[in-house]
Amino acid sequence: MQQDNFLRHFVIIGGGTAGWMAAAALNRVLKQHPCQVTGVESSKIATAGAGEASIPLIRLFKRLLDIDKKEFLRAIKRTFMLGIEFINWRKEQHNYFHPFGIWRRH
Repeated sequence: MQQDNFLRHFVIIGGGTAGWMAAAALNRVLKQHPCQVTGVESSKIATAGAGEASIPLIRLFKRLLDIDKKEFLRAIKRTFMLGIEFINWRKEQHNYFHPFGIWRRH
């Protein structure tokens, strides 16, 4: 009997966007292998609600999961966050805009 060393069960500890994205990516990448992906999150930890950034690598993630951009945006009723502006950053009347990477239209 030949024994393989492939892991059969993956557990993602922590929910939220990062946890669920990790579980979805693992599930897609390992779909040809007989394994299980489980996400575990605490009901006692509230969502931060601070917002999520859409760094340019989100395109690779959408491609990995075969997500249609228009369908995705319709479903979540949101848009992509491409940067953040800090008003009165170091002093009054000084603003700073921080982009989340270099975006190119494809």
